[in-house]
Amino acid sequence: MGEYKTLSEAINKLKEKGFTEDFNQWDAEELLPYVKGQDGKKIKILEFYRFEGTSDMGANSILYAIETSGGKRGVLVDAYGTYANQETSEKIMKEMAIHRQAYDK
Repeated sequence: MGEYKTLSEAINKLKEKGFTEDFNQWDAEELLPYVKGQDGKKIKILEFYRFEGTSDMGANSILYAIETSGGKRGVLVDAYGTYANQETSEKIMKEMAIHRQAYDK
């Protein structure tokens, strides 16, 4: 895993590494079966990065580089703090909370 100064830099570098799917564009009901492991669908977090806004403390996010059991590789950006109220993100991140807890330790 590399260290990136900005979220956009990290997304661009991950795209170069084959993480081309934008999972934020998926409907929550489309992604949740992978997150929950339903019907043999699985999701694996291969890398993740945390970004904290320096001038705007509400601009905090975590970038996940993930791969589905179907072979799709892409990124999922989760805002936290002020901007963390998106319905899709909220459902998915609730299911992925264990990964965030592991990172925060």
